[in-house]
Amino acid sequence: RPQSTPAPDRCYVNNFKNVDRPRLLTLPRGQANGFKKDMQSGIEFLRRRIPQVFEGEPFQRQKSRIVDRYTAREKELMDDFTRRIAKEQFALGHMQVGAVALPEIFPLLDGQMVPIEDIPKLVHEGKLDSNVAQDLERKYEQFRQEFTVVYRKTLTLSRELGSELSYLEQEAASVLVDGFIEELKEKYSAPQISEYLEEVRHSILDNLEPFKEREGEEEAGPGVSPGEGLPKSSMSEKDPFRIYGVNVLLAHNQEDSSPVIFETTPSHPNLFGTIQRSYDSRGVWTSDFMDLRGGSVLRADGGFLIMY
Repeated sequence: RPQSTPAPDRCYVNNFKNVDRPRLLTLPRGQANGFKKDMQSGIEFLRRRIPQVFEGEPFQRQKSRIVDRYTAREKELMDDFTRRIAKEQFALGHMQVGAVALPEIFPLLDGQMVPIEDIPKLVHEGKLDSNVAQDLERKYEQFRQEFTVVYRKTLTLSRELGSELSYLEQEAASVLVDGFIEELKEKYSAPQISEYLEEVRHSILDNLEPFKEREGEEEAGPGVSPGEGLPKSSMSEKDPFRIYGVNVLLAHNQEDSSPVIFETTPSHPNLFGTIQRSYDSRGVWTSDFMDLRGGSVLRADGGFLIMY
C-alpha cells in the first residue's frame, strides 16, 4: 500500500511589509480553522473594547490635559504677536478666501481694520497721506514675515499635539492589543506565526482610527463576519479589518486520513488554484491575499490525486 506523510494546514495572511506578496503560514494539522476563528474573534473584541477605552473618563482626562497644555502654548504665541502689532496700529483678523477663512494682518485706521490692498485707493482719494501709507505697507511686510514664523510655530505645536495624542492612544490600546497577541502566541507557537502576530500588533497600534468606531455601526448585520455582508466590489473599500483576515487554503481534522482527490476536469485553475477578483465602481479589478484559492493539487497534499 502506498505510504504518504500527512500534510499540514496552510493559510494565507496579509504581508504588512509587502502587500503584493502575501505571507503563507504553515500550521500543524488541524489548527488552521482555529487560528482563523481566534484572529476573527480577537479583532471583534478589540473593536468593542478600544472605543470603550477611548471614551472612558481616565483617557478623556489625560487627553484634555494634553490638549489644554498645547492650546495654552499656542494662545501665548498668538497673544504675544497680537500685542506687538497692536502697538503699531495693526490687528490680526481673518480674510475669507472662497470657503476658507485665512488669518490676515490689517492696518487700523480710525479704529477700523482696513485690507492692505485698499491703502493705495485711500491715498488716491486723498483720505490717507502717501508717507503714512508707505510706512503702513513697510510695517505690514515686516509683520507678515514675523507672522509666518509664528504660524509655523503653531503648525509645529499642532504636529507635536497630534504625536502626543497618538502616543496616548497607542499606550491605552496596547494593554488590550498585547493581551490578544500574547494569547495567540502562546496557543500557536510556531516562529512564523509569532513573526506574523508581531506585524499584526504593530499594524493595529499604528492604525487605530478604524477601531475608534463602535462595532456594529457599519456592519451588515448580526453574525456577519467582516466583509461577508458586503458586495464583492466593495469589500476591501469598506472593510478596513480585511487585512487581519485569514484565508485558509488547506485545513484538516486531526482524525483525517490521507486524502484521495478525483479531478475530472484537470484544467490549470482546477489543478493549481486561481485568484478571484474584486471590482470597484469604475470596473477596475484588484485582488489581495483573501482572493487566493487552492486547487486539487493542494487538496491532495499528503494523499493522492487521480485525474481522468
